[in-house]
Parts: sequence; structure tokens; C-alpha cells
Amino acid sequence: MHKKKFKKPQTPSTKSQNKVLHKVLHKTQPKSQSQTQARTLKCQLHLHVAGDQQDNIKYSATQAIDKAHECKVDVLSITCHDTLIFNKKLQNYALKKGIILIPGIEKTIDSAHILIYNCNKEVLQVDSFAKLKAYKKAHPEILVMAAHPFHPSKHSLMFKFFIHKNLLDCIEFCHFYSFICNPNLLSKLCSKIYKKPLVATSDIHYLGAFDYAYCLINSRPEKTAILKSLKTQTAANVTTKFSTLALIKLLYKLNKAVA
Repeated sequence: MHKKKFKKPQTPSTKSQNKVLHKVLHKTQPKSQSQTQARTLKCQLHLHVAGDQQDNIKYSATQAIDKAHECKVDVLSITCHDTLIFNKKLQNYALKKGIILIPGIEKTIDSAHILIYNCNKEVLQVDSFAKLKAYKKAHPEILVMAAHPFHPSKHSLMFKFFIHKNLLDCIEFCHFYSFICNPNLLSKLCSKIYKKPLVATSDIHYLGAFDYAYCLINSRPEKTAILKSLKTQTAANVTTKFSTLALIKLLYKLNKAVA
């Protein structure tokens, strides 16, 4: 039987194009098929909510899930700084909205930010790359992603990426870039050289950022299958093209949102 190829959609340049894309991707399917067959899933995997230890986020986890539902997100992960915000109540709340909520955290490890998914409370003790290596060995079901590795920040991996690349499953393609200023270019190069999937996220600190960047994968709507797809296949990354002036405005909006 001929297997259909998963085609990468073109990056939309306007909100109206995004809406058209979402309608195409979210056609109603019979429940039995939607639960067992692979389909296109919209993933937003970098999200901060109230309770974050580093940023003063104004909205709650449930408000973020409501917004994700409004934006037709299928897979969501709350990734607060050094705080694991995940429980059965939140998981069930998301599930009622048709969203698969995956446990996640943005962990500070040797001053760098690392995104870890499908983790448990033991991850809170991981504060070095040696401990991350041991944690990953004990829990091979987790997924580790380099957060904005080459963006100009004291919390970016920078040269540490090359030292610890074998611990990383994926590389984040951060929404914060323009034609003139694009640290993601180095991330794309590393993705190609080291054969690590590039995953677009919005690094959300305010609800209006949900659709700045996200990825589309072809997977069954089930956690294990989703994580396997993220690790092994090339995601279709959908990003917004910002001008340099727009980036300056975004930075101002971000600083105001977390103040």
C-alpha cells in the first residue's frame, strides 16, 4: 500500500491564512479514527503560566488551556521555569477541551535553560548536566530540547550546546527572530549537522503569543506516539515573520507582561 507523505505546509504570513490552515487541519473525524489513526497535530510546547518561579505571569494554567483550545492546539505543555505545573486535574481539564497535556518544565541547568518533557517531580533535583544524563538514563521516556540555544541571553546554551548535544533530542526554533536578526539560523544548521529535529514554539509569556510559532507533526493523538514523533520526524514548523521593529515592540510587550 502506498504510504502518503506528510507534507510541510507553507508558512502563513497573515492571521487569515493561519485560520484557513487550521480549518483544513482540523476536519471532523469519527471518534474511533481520531483516537487510533495518525493525523496532523498542532503542538505548542513552550508555555509559562502563573506560578512560574522566574516570571510574573498574569494568567492561570486553565486560562492558558482555554486559549490553546481557542487556537485549535492539539498538544500542549506547560513549561514553567524550575517549576513542574502538572496534575491530573489539569490533564483532565485539557482533555475535555480535546488537548493532550504533556508534563514539562524549563529547567535551569548550569545557568542554561533546557526544556524537559514527560518528566516527573524528580526532575526538580536536576541542576547539572551530569544529573540530567543520569535522569535521562533512568527515564528514557523523557524528551529533552535545547531552549532558544543561540539567542543572546545568559540562559541560552551557546557553546555548551556542542558539549552536551548528545543529551538533546530536539532543538527549539524560537519565535523571536526577524530577517535581520535570526539566531535560529545557527539552530537550523546544528539541526542539519547533528540530525536533531527543529521544533517551533512561541515561548509564551502572554496569551496573545499563542500562534507566533508552533509545529505540526503526524502522529496518533497519544502521548507516547507524540513524543516518538517529535524525536524521530521532521516537524512542519509554522512561524510568523516579524520585522526588526516588530521584534522591538514584542520585547517591550514581553517585559510589560512579566513585570
